[in-house]
Amino acid sequence: MKKSFIAVFCVLAVMSCSWNKEKIIYSDGIKVPEECKIAASVINDSYMFNYPQDILVMDSLLIVQDSDGMKTAFHVFDKTTGRHLTDFGFRGRGPGETFNISSANLYDGTLYVYDATLRKLVLYDIHEALAGNRCWTEVPIDDVAPNMVLQVVPAGDGRLILCGNDGRMRFGLWRMSSDEMEAMVNEYPPYSEDEEADFAISCYSASVKFSETENKLVSGTYIGAVMEIYDVTPNGIRKTFSGYYHRPRFEYAHGAVPRWVVPGKDTVIGFQDISLTASGIYGLIWGVRTLSPDGPVPELIRFGYDGTPECRYMVPDIMTAFAVDRNGDIYGMALNDDMEFNIRKYVRVPNSDNDRLKAM
Repeated sequence: MKKSFIAVFCVLAVMSCSWNKEKIIYSDGIKVPEECKIAASVINDSYMFNYPQDILVMDSLLIVQDSDGMKTAFHVFDKTTGRHLTDFGFRGRGPGETFNISSANLYDGTLYVYDATLRKLVLYDIHEALAGNRCWTEVPIDDVAPNMVLQVVPAGDGRLILCGNDGRMRFGLWRMSSDEMEAMVNEYPPYSEDEEADFAISCYSASVKFSETENKLVSGTYIGAVMEIYDVTPNGIRKTFSGYYHRPRFEYAHGAVPRWVVPGKDTVIGFQDISLTASGIYGLIWGVRTLSPDGPVPELIRFGYDGTPECRYMVPDIMTAFAVDRNGDIYGMALNDDMEFNIRKYVRVPNSDNDRLKAM
């Protein structure tokens, strides 16, 4: 009798695990009901960028993160005229400095910059930076999480979303005034039979953003193209949507412990960048196996907060980072014919019978 009970219990346990395991079906692309053209105009081509990693929009300002080989990491421009206003955020290992920026996110006039190498969060007050005053404070991110923190995303009310690197914590909700996590998410999609590969695919250059207006956390993978949407509430973090568009194909980094993945010759490049507004989720998606100046340009796709693809914007150039303001205007960093970066504004071309294309 006892053995029979144990056997039944084991069967139920296995069935329960299989019921709870997420089923993954890749669509090999993103089908949208509408496609529209956008036209680009250069608003600054005089500033000598090196390799800008991000562009952020705040009211009338554009903030470009270009820390690779630069003395300062952030460069501020007027959104309308493109005029350069100031630089801030010195490169280094000292107080208020950053050495290896892993994430940069705006929230309520403050730029939250996380350095994974130094394991610290630097908060820059943009208004103080414009005035030429000391604009930074530091928050150490050490011994807060059970694993290594890769990105830090502000979630309002003094809370931060910490993005970990393995199954001990994927996303953690932490209040800066507290010593403990308020909530954690530990699950990763089962992309493969290798648990460590699953961690790495979800974390490798992932775009992770939080919406101030919708209280949504959105994550998009760079390897393959997978988007996940979470509700962030006072009680925790709960997944509401998963979109599997391209299968992650990868190679292993030689000698990495724990095992880590890198792009290979068959890798489909997915989400390059994500921007969240009240109107939806905008994703810059390559969806191709190679990135080259002579190759295809990326797609800019708008999703609803329920995960529904709504519109594909036909990008006219090689955009590497972008941001969308509250009016729906799109700003991006793009390469010109001389392979130099400049700031561009993108506007929608008025629809006509020829311009508006219905996706097949």
